[in-house]
Formats: sequence, structure tokens, C-alpha cells
Amino acid sequence: ASTYSRIGNTYYNKHRYQEAVAPYKRAWEIHSSLGDYGAAGSDLMGIGNAQLDSAENDLAAKSYQQALHTFQQVDSQEGLAGQASALHGLGNSYRWLSDYVRSEDCLKRSLKLYSKLKEPQPREEAETKEALASGYADRGDYDLAVALFKELRPTLLALGNNVIAAYAAMNLGLLSQKCN
Repeated sequence: ASTYSRIGNTYYNKHRYQEAVAPYKRAWEIHSSLGDYGAAGSDLMGIGNAQLDSAENDLAAKSYQQALHTFQQVDSQEGLAGQASALHGLGNSYRWLSDYVRSEDCLKRSLKLYSKLKEPQPREEAETKEALASGYADRGDYDLAVALFKELRPTLLALGNNVIAAYAAMNLGLLSQKCN
């Protein structure tokens, strides 16, 4: 099963998203049959990520929803982290489907789960906040978006996530113009 996961990862990393889905699905089938729900949830996340990056947003939402349910069967910190990650993916899917209410709900639930983890995951929390801020901007809630991007940018820089920090700065500039 892990070989299929690695094959999916290889295709995904080469931006061959549609080709990544089949090996991830095979890995998921095997992990599920073995009762390895943590690995099965990770496989579903791979499927969802590949679908999202292929602009198959409806399919991605279904995969992330299935990953969320799968990670709920994992009674550990890994299960909580998986649920937070699945909610982040689900929130992004809903955002691209212009379902901003569901997107915001999922992203906020993701942040709540990240805050419950024994080991903080600042990069994942920051990326979730960035998705939430982008959703606010998409739906025209510029004041909320600006406030969150302002809060977020120093954290991203401290984490060394310069690409998303630059994206946050760019959005902050664009949104500041819209607010004036």
C-alpha cells in the first residue's frame, strides 16, 4: 500500500494530478481493508489534493469529506491533525465552489482542531488562516480579510514561508485599495 502512496506522491509532485489519483485510490483500498485508518485518511487527502489541483472541486470536496470521516476513526493526535487537515482541504474546495459559508465553517473548525493538538502546527494553522482570509476577500468582506492578512503576514515570515507571505502582502495591498 505504501508503494502505491509513494507512486501517487511522485505523480502529484510532478504536477501530473490526474495520474496520481489511481495509485492513491489503490493505496486507500489496501489501507482501508487493513483497518489502517490513519494511512487511509492520508491516501484520501492525496486524492482530494490531486482533484483540487485538477479543478475537480466537487470531487475534491467528497474526498476531503471522506478523509474527515476516516480520520475520525483514529483515536490519537494523528487523528485530530488529520481531521484538521481534511477540514482545511474541504474549506478550500468549498471556497473554489463559491460556497463561502461552508468554506468559513470548515476552516474555522480546522483552526479549532489545530489549537487542540499537543504539538503546535504553526505552518498548517497559518496556511488555514490564509485560506480563510482569501475566502473573506473572495466574498467581499474586505475588512475581515485585511485584518487577518495583517495578523498572518509576520507569522508566515517567521516560519520562512515567504511565498505565502508575499501573497498575503499582495492581497493586503489590493484589499487596502478596495477599502479606501
